[in-house]
Amino acid sequence: MAILEEVFIMEKIILVSGLEYPEAMETAIWYAQKGNKVYGCYTDRTHDSIITRNVYAVGINLLDKLQLKKFITQIEQESFKIDILVLCAKRKAEDDGAIGTGHIYQELLNVLDYNINGTWAMVEAALPLLRKSELKRIAFLTSTCASINWTDSTGDFAYHMSLSALHMMEKLYFNQLRPEGFSFRCFCTDNMECGWLPGEYIEQDLYYDERESAKNIHCDENRLVMRDHHYREIPW
Repeated sequence: MAILEEVFIMEKIILVSGLEYPEAMETAIWYAQKGNKVYGCYTDRTHDSIITRNVYAVGINLLDKLQLKKFITQIEQESFKIDILVLCAKRKAEDDGAIGTGHIYQELLNVLDYNINGTWAMVEAALPLLRKSELKRIAFLTSTCASINWTDSTGDFAYHMSLSALHMMEKLYFNQLRPEGFSFRCFCTDNMECGWLPGEYIEQDLYYDERESAKNIHCDENRLVMRDHHYREIPW
């Protein structure tokens, strides 16, 4: 008598922050199409929950602790955990050209505040649910404009400054949380006409060889590395 085996594919619980940016929305939809349960938030507006292309989305102010807590509490009640947190913080100032062209400095400070402290607030709010997951993965969607020798733009000064701070934040979290089993991804989303998609990179295990020791500091899994859609390593 034939024995039929049932194969269960465990869905992941994904949270994507920054759905107003195309690369974040595309990543959320990519995960939803793979059968995962995807939550997302627009960080440039406030509105009640909507479902778009199988992504459960809300609009919140990341600096509003009550809004953020309500959203994370809902995820906990419905899904218990978060497997992967994807962060995209790309707010820019309207009047923020090259140095020397004039700036509205309060607007620049507001951009720095929201991109940096808003992302920090999201990570801190999500950490308890990430700790309930076996995967425990945090991914940053970023830009080569934050690289010291890859940048080719002198505009959007506040945005570029915030990226540098976010990369340092990611490094601090890496140092703190890697011993707990957390893993990190940092992916540049510039010019993605071909090559890897953000979701494809986030999903990869980054050991060079599955037999590698967890103490091997040279593999990407055990060091914080920034790569692009061609899998090129981008210098910090």
